[in-house]
Amino acid sequence: MTRAIRSYLDRFPLISTHHLASAREATAKFWPKHTSDVLGPEDYALQMNRVLLGSLAVSYVVCTSRIRVIPASQATTRPSTCRSRGASTSCRTVLI
Repeated sequence: MTRAIRSYLDRFPLISTHHLASAREATAKFWPKHTSDVLGPEDYALQMNRVLLGSLAVSYVVCTSRIRVIPASQATTRPSTCRSRGASTSCRTVLI
């Protein structure tokens, strides 16, 4: 993601938390049902930004720990792949 796009998304914070339950509660309002598992080894900390652009919403998630996101229905989402890059892990869920 380019610096300009991330800088723009940083202006629309949704949640910043160290608690998985809080993150689940926030994302359940607009993402399809899913399960998130913290794989570690770092302590869990999540920052999520979300901007509405007309009928489209763009979300950007930064998580300090490796996580696995498993969609409840494989028919509506593609599984997320989360890769660690230094001190943070970026993770995307793509809706189809």
